[in-house]
Amino acid sequence: MSGETEKQVSGWTTDTLHAHLQQQLDDLRTMLDERYATQVKAVDAAFAAQQQAMTTALAAAERAVATALQSAEKAVSKAEVAQEKRLEGVNEFRAQLTDQAATFVRREDVDVRLNALGDRLNETNTKVTKLEENRIGQTASRGSVYAFIGAAVGLIGITLAIIVAIKP
Repeated sequence: MSGETEKQVSGWTTDTLHAHLQQQLDDLRTMLDERYATQVKAVDAAFAAQQQAMTTALAAAERAVATALQSAEKAVSKAEVAQEKRLEGVNEFRAQLTDQAATFVRREDVDVRLNALGDRLNETNTKVTKLEENRIGQTASRGSVYAFIGAAVGLIGITLAIIVAIKP
């Protein structure tokens, strides 16, 4: 017998149990190896897909950056041309101001001329004042002459009236 104490003999021995358990472990190991291989393939496929997506995204980003860089270079170029035109306009304006400033009279010259005109005006005012004084004097002299003539004519008239009144 097998050393079992039960009434019904199952036929299991430690050797058969060991063989059975070893078979189950081997089956589990095989199943796990298959799952591992499947997972490795899936992870490798996902990694490859992710790597392809990253490569595509990186290429698209590089194209976008290159396009943006080209656009920025064009914009900078246009801005430089526009700035150069503005600077040319400003330089022309400065040249016009310089030319215009060259035709302006200097302050010292204007001051000298204004002082000379002021002196002439003072001389003219002095002459006009003297002429007015002379005219006033002449008017006063004429008045005196007329008064004298009037008095003389009055005296002559009185004298003639007395003479006529005395001679009958």
